[in-house]
Amino acid sequence: MEGDQITQTCEEICDGKSMVPETVETYLSSLRGGYLYFVLFCALLLLNSCTTKNSLDINANVPSASNAGNYLTGRVAYNNHDLNDATSSFRDALKKNPNENLLLRRSFIAELEAGNLDHAIRLAERALKQKKTSIFMHLVIGLRDAKEGNWDKALGNFTKMESSQVNEILKPLLLGWSYLGKKDLPKVRQNLLSLKKKRGFELLSLLHTALALQDQEKISVIDKLLDEAIGSVEETPSRLALTAANYYQKTGRTDTAIDLIDKIKSKDFNLEILKGGRRITKGSSLSEVTVRSPQDGISEALFDIASALRDEYDNNASLIFVRLASYMRPEFHSAQILLGEILEERRKYPEAIKEFEQIPEKSIFFRMAQLRLSQTLRQDGKPRAAILVLERLEQRQPKNAENFIRLGDIYRSQKDWDEAIFAYNTAINLTNRDSKSDWILYYSRGVALEQSGQWDMAEADFIKALELAPNQPFIMNYLGYAWTEQGINLKKAEQLIRKAVSLRPKDGYITDSLGWVLYQTSRFDEAVPILERAVRLRPNDATINDHLGDAYWQVQRKLEATYQWKRAITMNPDSELKEKIQQKLSFGLD
Repeated sequence: MEGDQITQTCEEICDGKSMVPETVETYLSSLRGGYLYFVLFCALLLLNSCTTKNSLDINANVPSASNAGNYLTGRVAYNNHDLNDATSSFRDALKKNPNENLLLRRSFIAELEAGNLDHAIRLAERALKQKKTSIFMHLVIGLRDAKEGNWDKALGNFTKMESSQVNEILKPLLLGWSYLGKKDLPKVRQNLLSLKKKRGFELLSLLHTALALQDQEKISVIDKLLDEAIGSVEETPSRLALTAANYYQKTGRTDTAIDLIDKIKSKDFNLEILKGGRRITKGSSLSEVTVRSPQDGISEALFDIASALRDEYDNNASLIFVRLASYMRPEFHSAQILLGEILEERRKYPEAIKEFEQIPEKSIFFRMAQLRLSQTLRQDGKPRAAILVLERLEQRQPKNAENFIRLGDIYRSQKDWDEAIFAYNTAINLTNRDSKSDWILYYSRGVALEQSGQWDMAEADFIKALELAPNQPFIMNYLGYAWTEQGINLKKAEQLIRKAVSLRPKDGYITDSLGWVLYQTSRFDEAVPILERAVRLRPNDATINDHLGDAYWQVQRKLEATYQWKRAITMNPDSELKEKIQQKLSFGLD
């Protein structure tokens, strides 16, 4: 994204239309690993940034020419997610122009994303003294006050937060938890339950009200809130299940707590540790799923929003909110994992690895963190280290099929077909069932088998995967293309591939498969436009360009065929394909 990312995003989103979400159910029911994926928040934060007209005005004057070097260096570093360099450059620029409005705001945002909250707060205070308000400034100062237990000051700053759609949801949460700090229970209820009146936010309201009042109200009152929350969704999301189970255990209902934990379907938790912890004495609890203070509650609210904003606009907003959540509660393992995921998506692998490695073994989130750690090491070009992480998990949980699936995936990416097949075999034996979601396991093993030359077994796996997921385009494409390459079952292959194309019309690989089956059945005139489209969709794939060259040759467009083959050679094809292309460049296909 060119220019300042938050500014540009704001301009793209803010068109004056109402973007209030209609339902919060998706948010709470699509939890993964304890995260609250509040999908309908996705546009709200950015509208918040648009509400304050002067917050990040793209037409604002840039710093003076004498200071432009540091400013521009900071902008470039920020846009490249190099936050340490960005904050350093902005700090140098501020030394020369300490009251420059635009520079203050950009520096403030960069400090927030980098997690330098103390510095960001000082910038916010300086800006507000000069009446140069910007997004997040009253919020972060209010959070500082709340962290220190200065609830009156915190309430004052939270009340001054800009009017926006996101703050219609965020402000009641912050005020409710702040009033809990003042022991003003009527206002706690008033603010937190006010969200219940907003369509789609009932579950969020009930969850935070139960968390806030669990040590203040009678058991029957909290039970009613939790029952209403659980009854409002078809499938109890992990976050809600953990909250309710923790409360049931604290109040001496351990069996009820374990029954609820058993309903959690996520494979990322170490549920045995969790259930083991539930068998301890009445009144105790697991700190990871316990909100012990109003500060913890505020952290939970900020984390909810950070999770909701995942994958939106380079995660700038999500990163800010997860930093704020961690500021309020430093040992917040779910927030640490989310922070690691965002850093991994930004390809800041060493920083992400550091976050994942901080989760202790005794944590119920340890397995989740280790899986993310393995994935990040693999992305960082360290497959052996990634494998070692999974092997250690395997030793701890030898009957967990997911460990072996991930091992198989890494071995397959390294083209170690025998090890991949062994890992997938183990996973299938441990799974001992054939649910629809297992199609990926048979598909993955089929790929490894096919690549290792064991076609009969591979074909059986692809057919099994297709039985489990009859409308999965990747299975149809791989099986159809494999048949096409071998010159067998061509009619059936074409049917599969055409269906796959209808499901994924913009997939260059699947489009190529259709062109190639037409080529293999000597329908060269039909194949050419299909393969041309495949090249447009995947212009840098050697195999697809080679296929188009072959088709051009067959329709007597030999100069264009030679051009395509020469292009394919420049795309670093494997040695086998490269040799074939060189033969065609020398002798053609006649």
